[in-house]
Formats: sequence, structure tokens, C-alpha cells
Amino acid sequence: MSEQSKRYIVLAKADEETEFVGPFAQSGRKQGFLRSLLSKAFPQGAQVPVTTSSVDENVTVLELTDEQARAFETANAGVALHPVRTYSLAAVDVESVLSAQAPFDFSGFSWTAGGSFKIKVADTSGRPISKVPVTLKEVGVEDPHVALTNARGHATIDTKSGLAEFILVAPFSDYWTELRRGVTSSKVVEFALHGLSPASADCLKYHCSDALCPEACEPNASKIKVAVIDSGVDTHCDLTNVTDRTSFTQADEDDDLGDNGTGHGTHVAGIIGACGVAKGLAPNAELISIRVFERDSRTTDTTYVYDGIKASVDAGVDVINLSLGQGDEDAVLQAAIEDAEAAGILVVAASGNDGSSVPQYPAVYASVVSVAALGRHGTFPVTSAHTVHQSRSVGDDTADYVPDFSNWGKVDLAAPGVAVISTIGTSGYAAQDGTSMACPVVSGLAARLLESSPKLKGRSRSPERLADLKALLYDQCKSLGFKAPDVGKGLPHMGGGAS
Repeated sequence: MSEQSKRYIVLAKADEETEFVGPFAQSGRKQGFLRSLLSKAFPQGAQVPVTTSSVDENVTVLELTDEQARAFETANAGVALHPVRTYSLAAVDVESVLSAQAPFDFSGFSWTAGGSFKIKVADTSGRPISKVPVTLKEVGVEDPHVALTNARGHATIDTKSGLAEFILVAPFSDYWTELRRGVTSSKVVEFALHGLSPASADCLKYHCSDALCPEACEPNASKIKVAVIDSGVDTHCDLTNVTDRTSFTQADEDDDLGDNGTGHGTHVAGIIGACGVAKGLAPNAELISIRVFERDSRTTDTTYVYDGIKASVDAGVDVINLSLGQGDEDAVLQAAIEDAEAAGILVVAASGNDGSSVPQYPAVYASVVSVAALGRHGTFPVTSAHTVHQSRSVGDDTADYVPDFSNWGKVDLAAPGVAVISTIGTSGYAAQDGTSMACPVVSGLAARLLESSPKLKGRSRSPERLADLKALLYDQCKSLGFKAPDVGKGLPHMGGGAS
């Protein structure tokens, strides 16, 4: 695709099958309807790359310059060109949050300009921890420095100023992060990391203890299916109930079906249905992993997410989890979501992490259950990076708060989304922040209600069952003293009644 081109989606129902000819033969598909549209717009021919959805041949992507797009719309009145939107994972990037904050005031500090930062990382017993990423944001330098600790837990970072706005130590798993602000290179900077495990008391365990299962679980016993449309799910020892892994990414190898390297999808899946040392909200559910993010990427686009939703409908899932979003209307994705709703599938989406009064798409759509985030002081170390989030509002219990990143306004529910512990990698555990983490709490609770509620248990998927499921989720909410714009109807739970 040239720099001047943009990608557009045409939703077209082919009324006849005719081979592409001339300049419109690139896709090799039989779609007379699209060929007719292109021929009207470009009677002399034009270079228009064409691709078709891998699950729906009536969804076609065109790469057009602005001039070509205008010609297409002029020649084909009533046929819409829908821009391909870019979606991001709805987990908080702590480094970006820290970098956007006001500079640290170093007045009163004494230091020698320039020099290297010597950093030592160990656990609380003094045992060195190797291969830990250390991020240092130097004063006056836009991009942070990043280093990995060696076998002795040491890392050295050279700087010109000898001043660090912050140093963040963030192990991939099994330890809490640790954050220092306003650091000089005058002496060795030592970190003693606190261990983390599924037994650690986090916000999820505090607020959803009535729904978490301490007893042994039976993977897939409930026959309820939850689709995790995300970055893929690793073969974690606590996620044996992931029965299918599919990927719609085009740049990756065909057998690259697991987590894309971010750990996001594995974390989300564990919150929904971990069934091992860690327990999710619906450990007896069947999890379907649908990967729509390419390797190491935290962004995707409409075409991949659309394919993921359509595949979920075809797979007969009961709940779709979308811990992703973006800020613009997307009629193509809305159409896929409406198809899922018509099939009786509950679609749950993260409200987003912009701190905005308008949730992201697709959470803002009326048919989608949109989920905001909650945090609770005292459920993570005060030295951890989870402390970077300010409270926008405080509940009846002043330890409960809505973090400043959580989008608000048209939200339906809220759930734990700060320092939530879940699965990562093939055997590890980590705490993450974001409406990405709140969203699967609701998805898990919904799956659990479908399994256990007398009103829902045993019923087939249908719009009527979907309406009853939403009503049950909403009726069993606690406001926790927050106002509706922040938390919607509140935090759903498994017990009866609401407050």
C-alpha cells in the first residue's frame, strides 16, 4: 500500500458470480457486485488492490487514494466506503503514563552531571533476579533507556545528565513491579521485588470472592463457550480449558496461534476461566482463543476483529470478550456485533483507558455491555507502578476508587481493573491494569450465570436468553457508593439483590 492510499471496507452482497477481469482481477474472487462498483468508478481501469475477509466474502477491503475514494463514492451513490479503524489493547501502558506526567523537580538535589546508573534487582531475600527489564526515563531525553538485568541481577545504563525522571523495574511474571521517581546516578540503585502469586490478595479477590471458586474445577464441564478475541492465549498450565486457538493475522506463520508476545490475551483468559492454581470467574467454561493481533503488536484493525466476531458466531459461543477499542465509529464492526446479538451472544467490551467521558468503540454501542475499571488501595505494594493512577472518584469505602484512566459516561458496569492478578506465559502470573482487565471479569461472571442461574441454565442461545442474562447481570449490581457515569449500574456479583 502506498503512502497516499487508505484502506476502506465495502459491505456488499454479491448478486451474481462473475470473474474479475482487467485491472480488478487482483483478488481472484467471484464478486460481480464489486466488479460493477469498480467499473463505474474507474471505467478506464485503475490500480486498486482488493482483498476479501477470510470468513465473509461479502466484506471486501479496497486500497484507495483520496481521489479514488471520491470517484468511487461519486459513481456509486448509496454505497458506503467504511474506513478501516485501528484498535488497541485496553491495558494501561504504565511507561506512557509516567512519561506524560509533569517532570520531577530536582531542585535541592546534588549530583554529578553525566555518569552511569548502576542498578541491582533482587527479591526480598536478596536473591538476584535476571532478565528483568529496567526502564529509565532520563531528564531531557524523549525515549527511555531500557536494559535487562544479568545473571547477578545487575544492569548499567549510561546517561548524559545523571538524572532519571523514573526507573521502572517490571518483571514479566511472578513479581510486583517497582517504581522510583527522581533518581540520581550518585549511588547504586537497589530494588527488592515482592513476590506475586495467585494467592496474593488483589482487587478481584476482594470484590468478587463470592464468585471465585476455591474448590476443584472441571474444565469445559459447563458447556458454556467464551470467545477471547485478543492477542492469543498461551498454553498456560492453568488454561487447559482453552479448546481451540485460531488466528486471523496475515503476517504470522500459520501455526503461530498462541499469545503474540504481549501476554495480554493469556492474562484476560485467566481472569475469565483459569482452572488450576489460579481460578477464574468461570473455570468450568470452555475458552475459545481468537487471535487478531500480530506478533508483538498491541494494535490491530477492523478486518481482523470483524473476522474474529464472525468466527465466534460460527463457533456457537455464548459470550464474546473484547478487551480492545478505538475512538471512531465503525459501522462494519457494529454490523458484526449486531449479528452476534441476533444469535443470542453477549458481547462485553472495555470502556477504554483515555480518562474520557466517552467510552471507546465498540463499548459505546447500545447492544454491547461496556465495562469501566475499579481499583482498591491496599491490594498492591505502595512501591509498585500501580500507584501511578489517581482516583477520579471514591466509593463509600474510601479504599475503593475509580482510576483516572477509566473512560466513563455511557458505561454499563464496572469491575476490578487495577493490579488484577492473572495468568501469563506458560506458567507465570502477573498483575496488570486497565479496562482490559475489568472486561473479562464481567465476561466470566456472565458465563458463570449461564452455568448456574436457574433462570438461564440449560437454555439455548437466543435473543430472549440474552435479554434475561443482561437483566440478571444488571439486577445483581452493587453501586459501592459511586455515581452512574463512573460505574454504570455498578459491580455485578453472584449473590442476590443490589445496593
